[in-house]
Amino acid sequence: MFCPRKRLKAHGALALAMASLVAPLSAQKLMQTSVRGLLVVQLPNGKHAGSASQLNATVVPTDSHFEVRFNQAVGEMMSSSVKEVTKYLSVQYQDEIPEGKAIELGFADKYTPKDGPSAAVACALLGDSILSGDKLDPKFAVTGDMTATGAVQPVGGVPAKVRGAVSKGDAEIIAIPENNAVAMEDEYIISGLEYLYAVQIFTVKEFKDAKALAVAERAEDVQKSIDEFKMVQKALQKNENYVKHPKVLEKLREIYKLTPNCLSAKLLLLHAAGNGPRRLSAAGSLHAVDSCSDAIYGALQNGSFQNVAGNSDVIFKTLSQLQRVRRKLDKRTVEYCDAVLDIGQWIKLRRNDKVLSNGDIQEINSRINKLKIEADKLRSNSKFMEEILGE
Repeated sequence: MFCPRKRLKAHGALALAMASLVAPLSAQKLMQTSVRGLLVVQLPNGKHAGSASQLNATVVPTDSHFEVRFNQAVGEMMSSSVKEVTKYLSVQYQDEIPEGKAIELGFADKYTPKDGPSAAVACALLGDSILSGDKLDPKFAVTGDMTATGAVQPVGGVPAKVRGAVSKGDAEIIAIPENNAVAMEDEYIISGLEYLYAVQIFTVKEFKDAKALAVAERAEDVQKSIDEFKMVQKALQKNENYVKHPKVLEKLREIYKLTPNCLSAKLLLLHAAGNGPRRLSAAGSLHAVDSCSDAIYGALQNGSFQNVAGNSDVIFKTLSQLQRVRRKLDKRTVEYCDAVLDIGQWIKLRRNDKVLSNGDIQEINSRINKLKIEADKLRSNSKFMEEILGE
């Protein structure tokens, strides 16, 4: 005998059973994933170096609400940036967020101190990969801060990060914030073409731009661009002058048409046409002078400039480097550069002196005061400082 009530109960039980099977699949597609984040790490000598650090993500049970968090000690800025990532994923996935689960992040290198917002986009890619099931390319690396709306924000040390990734061969495709493009233009001015073709560098403005590059299965136009650039790389690795070869130019134009955010293709095309950037940005100029100033001031402060065997080469190299870069500086920083050169030249002339006279001390103090005056001029130039902060 037909019983509507019993049939409804059976259908309800079946629906619940199906829901219990389907829910975990829609809420969470992967248990683990990884990506490379470009970071700057502090060396034992106090200096900094860039690296592409592998960042892993694992789904773990939790008694609290869903979150993305680190399973190791990191600095306050990095912790804060991951909170923005949690907000972003919560908005993007809403009802698909798994209950009773958290995504734990950890660097493969657990023993080097980590801080700063540079890993935010990498963390967001990991969380998105876990929730969407989209696997990530192990040869992709990224740097950039990110807001809860998915806007990618600029970070510091981008050229050093790219150099570190290139030197270790950790990455083939690199994404940097759009507003950091000028930093790589500065690197081109100082170092030439090498880092533009050693890896493929793209700029990203939104999280979706980064994901389009990071996923293993990319859109057809993006993958074609990447494949075409590999042929350009082979040519330029044989001879950089091939950048002006008609076939290479044809490839570069096609790449730029397919992916207008390919910074490598853009700058290589400008170089081939003789229109590449020639003058450093405000931030790039200041960094170039400051790095030389630190080396010279360090030698003066610790007295090692008086040790010919141990330090004379450093002074000569630093002065030569500063003289080479002087013509490429933002014009507003030239007088600051000249003040540093003046101190360096003074040190070079007295590197054999065992004792400094009172006159010598007065003379060097006068030069240091001149340097401070020039530095103060730059700091009080509001337009210059706005450019620095904007870059």
